[in-house]
Amino acid sequence: MYRIRGVVADRPVWVLLHGKSIQELENRIGQFRNHNICYASVNNFPIVEDNILAKINKRLDIIHCSSGYRVQQRIPMMEGFLARPDNNTMITQLNTLSSIEHYTGGTFVKRFREKVWLMQQDLKPGMSSIAYLLRILIEANTRQVILFGADGSTATAGDMKGMIRGYYHPEVFNNGTRTATDIVHDTIKLNSYMRTLMAAAKTHNTQVLNCSPDSTVKYIRKINYDDLQSNTMEG
Repeated sequence: MYRIRGVVADRPVWVLLHGKSIQELENRIGQFRNHNICYASVNNFPIVEDNILAKINKRLDIIHCSSGYRVQQRIPMMEGFLARPDNNTMITQLNTLSSIEHYTGGTFVKRFREKVWLMQQDLKPGMSSIAYLLRILIEANTRQVILFGADGSTATAGDMKGMIRGYYHPEVFNNGTRTATDIVHDTIKLNSYMRTLMAAAKTHNTQVLNCSPDSTVKYIRKINYDDLQSNTMEG
């Protein structure tokens, strides 16, 4: 965990996800320009970096890329992130990393070995990417984690239009035939594991908050945007 702790550096971690409620963070991000925050995201991470963090000249510190979906198309994004001189890191799983190595002719690990943090085991059925990222942050003894855009979904499984409407910049998640993430199943998986995660957070003295109004994610204390300033720990 030393790599994760070194990147977090005792700062609060804001996890920027893809639910449409994160639009409000885009509107208010200027209020946090001078805060010392560690920013994290998952898979399609450029959406939040380009549209939110760029407004205050900040970049992501941690990305969690475990999805094998369209991994070949996302490799340039990962390479661009890791090639920065920043103290950043990418979390991934063995199956995904093997695919990346295949598509890059075995050069990816050689170039970025020091910045890639390999999960001890691949994602199990019933555990979403967000749940695993939370677990890693908690086990790294992060003081505070705040989720944004963790809206979940009340759409019916298979209702592609309903799921797409729930995304921030939904056009990115629609390739014409399906969504890039099945948010309905992800919400179910996350909720099924959340009690375990919150118990671990208590053990590690990690405060986990959800700044996602009307979120269907359970067991995490919700805060609203008006209270975000007062609830964010100092970095």
